[in-house]
Amino acid sequence: MNRISLHDLSFENLSLSFGNSYLIKNVNFIFPKNKPICIHGKMGAGKSSIIKTIAGLFRPTQGRCLFNGNSIYDMSFEEFIPIRLNMGFCFDSGGLLNNKSLWENIELPLQYHKFYLKEDERSFRISELFDLFELTEVAHRRPYAVSGSQRKATCLVRALIHEPEILILDDPTIGLNLKMKQVLQNRIKDHLNKGIYKFVIFTCEDDSFIESLNSNKIFINGNQIDVKNQI
Repeated sequence: MNRISLHDLSFENLSLSFGNSYLIKNVNFIFPKNKPICIHGKMGAGKSSIIKTIAGLFRPTQGRCLFNGNSIYDMSFEEFIPIRLNMGFCFDSGGLLNNKSLWENIELPLQYHKFYLKEDERSFRISELFDLFELTEVAHRRPYAVSGSQRKATCLVRALIHEPEILILDDPTIGLNLKMKQVLQNRIKDHLNKGIYKFVIFTCEDDSFIESLNSNKIFINGNQIDVKNQI
């Protein structure tokens, strides 16, 4: 199945709530292209819920999340797949299959979704990123047999491996050492400059990482996205 190129991402009267409590309410926002966006807010403000909504993992209470002007939550599972194939998503922790090696965890979605990569191209792409994130020596170990930082690096590789147009990262620097943070920020900068990444949206409390990407900040204040404090 072919991927759909993503040229527009926005919220239209979007609300997210748990029970009677709203995280955000009636928010309208157009995400800028080719510029990293860091979502800020207090603990429990809804940062992770917002990025999961963009990824199609969390259904809004009301309103729409639009890709190319189309609401992803009005789509069937099959209609959403071409968009999903153009997303890379990294959870703040976990998400790896413990009965598969690190290598198999990365290779599995490439095989399942029948990406355009041939077997030797898949192996080259995985090897390249495993070398970059210093995972080569543990590539054939299972997640429980490696360190937390190596598991986090593997989750990041899984988000990067198919070179998506939209990259969605939940606390990407937690558990990474300084060198791996540098590797990640260089990769993001390079792919933004080349036009591979059109949207980079993430949550993060690491000011040095945020500043290194020259990120815009948006804040969740009083159930709204505060764009007045954008930098």
